[in-house]
Parts: sequence; structure tokens; C-alpha cells
Amino acid sequence: MLSLAALVDETDPHVLAVCEIDAGDAFALATRFAREWAYRGSQALFWKKPVSAHAVHDIYLPFALQRPFDRRGLLRVDAEDARGAVALFATQFAAERGIAVPELRFARAQMRGAEGRLLAFAQVSRRGIGIQGRGIETLAYDEGGGLRICARGFAAARVERRPYSLIVVCDSQGMPPPQ
Repeated sequence: MLSLAALVDETDPHVLAVCEIDAGDAFALATRFAREWAYRGSQALFWKKPVSAHAVHDIYLPFALQRPFDRRGLLRVDAEDARGAVALFATQFAAERGIAVPELRFARAQMRGAEGRLLAFAQVSRRGIGIQGRGIETLAYDEGGGLRICARGFAAARVERRPYSLIVVCDSQGMPPPQ
């Protein structure tokens, strides 16, 4: 938690996604850095002005009948910023291909149906599985940790890889500078 707080303090991101975090730590991070936030099953999204959320959806990904209690969520925040509608997503896909593929298809359908620009953060433990395609591009991917950041309407000006994290700085087509 201390290294995460130091990272947020150093980079001051407009949007941040964290996986494998409990609700109490997510609340503490949001409070300490004056961020709005949403939480679903060990994943959290944080944002600050100029992003303004108007709906938060915590959706379950499809589950395998042989594992009914192994459920993962898809966290979706419908928001706006100075340039219009933006959708934020965070999820984690299963390691087993037979389970991950239906989850992936469902997540892609949700993302394609979102209005405006889009930022998606995913923990992907299988190689060759990604959420990009049909207008959604990969901005950054950390093969070692399985972290993937994808977008529609954003372009990466810079990508920093750090232990357990990816930092993507968007160009002028992305988030405007802090005000």
C-alpha cells in the first residue's frame, strides 16, 4: 500500500486502476488523494477532475458451470470529461482458456457498446488473449505481470513499466492536463 501511495503521489494520474486491492485500502487511497472511486471484487478504478462519473456498473463476467463460485467482475464507469463521453473499465480474466474466452467475448461486447472514448485496464494471465480489436487498441502490455491497458480515442505519448504497474501518459487527444 505504501508503494502504491508513493506512485500515486509521484504521478498524480487522472485515471488509475488497481487490481488485488481490498475495499478498505481502496477507500483509504481515494480519501488520501481526493479521488472518486468504484470498487468490484478486488479491483478498483480511481479518477479525478476533469473526469466526472454519471454511472457505475459492477457486472459479473460469465462463469463456467464447473466453477460456479469462481466469479470475476467487470467494473465499468460511464463518465465525461472536457472532450465528451469516456468509459472506464477494469477486469481480470481467468487463467484457463475455456473460461477466459467467454469472459473476453462478454467484456469486448460491453466495451464496444460504450459511448465515446474508452480506457480499459485488464489483468490477462494467458498469452494471446486481449481485448483489442474493432477500434480498441492496446496502449501498453506488461507480459510478465499480464497487465494490459487498451483504449479507443486515446493515444499513448509515453509508457513507463515499473514493478507490478504500467503508467501510460496520453497525448493531447487523451485527458487534458490538470486544472
